[in-house]
Amino acid sequence: MSPQASSTLPVGSASADSWDEVIDTRAGVPINELIDGLDDIAALAIPYARLPRRAYNVFSAQFASWSDIAGQTVSALLSHPKAGEGTVRALLTAAADAVAAYQAAATSSRVGAATAVRRLVAELDDRDRAMLSARLWAPLAESQRTLADRLGLNIAWIQRNQPRAQARHVPPARSSRWDFHTASLRSIW
Repeated sequence: MSPQASSTLPVGSASADSWDEVIDTRAGVPINELIDGLDDIAALAIPYARLPRRAYNVFSAQFASWSDIAGQTVSALLSHPKAGEGTVRALLTAAADAVAAYQAAATSSRVGAATAVRRLVAELDDRDRAMLSARLWAPLAESQRTLADRLGLNIAWIQRNQPRAQARHVPPARSSRWDFHTASLRSIW
């Protein structure tokens, strides 16, 4: 990887000008050269649940893991039907965030289960935390109507967002490990 390739991708709160610069000057560079460390997470699945719905609709059939997009260019991603700059930016930002999380985990010290659960819960926004704690982590799940009334939301918001929040923050299958984490979450509340 060339030294100039690292940190050329504007992520997070980068200005539109820096993104335009990448589009104009680096659109033909493979993604694994734009994002330093992408090869470290190549085997990991792309977290489409955390991306805008359009990213899933446009890219999920062709790109399941980060290795699938590593050799692609920004131009190639933008050439997909219905893939706009916002969609590609969200995908590449997620890749950069995944690399950062991987590198942080690789260099951090081990923590206990309670600390790990607290960190995961801290990533939730207030609505997702309230919804998941009332509907999923509580010993007796609160009804959607009761929860919507308590939070001052429309019941349609709960119906629409609970599956998305679960996909972003909850393991897909119940297991003894899942039961352990659920018990840890209950003890924190």
